[in-house]
Amino acid sequence: MTATTLDREPRTAARPPQPQQAQTTYKVVIYQEGMLASMFLGAAKVDPVKFSEFLNANAREGWRVVTMEKDLRRMLLFWKREAYLVIMERTK
Repeated sequence: MTATTLDREPRTAARPPQPQQAQTTYKVVIYQEGMLASMFLGAAKVDPVKFSEFLNANAREGWRVVTMEKDLRRMLLFWKREAYLVIMERTK
């Protein structure tokens, strides 16, 4: 009986390639309007067009909004302005 090459080589289980772990990065941004609108109008609300542009610019860079919270922030004791705390993530 003759031995084949398969019988002579050590048998090892082939490992499947390990997938690389995707790294998730988070970014926290406070988006708010400028002070002048608050001082002249008494309160400043976030402009939806500018806020959309801000979100779209970050989306082009790969950021995705996870959550956001609306906040009314006091400024210089008498004035208030609207702000959003936005938490974004991206996977590299």
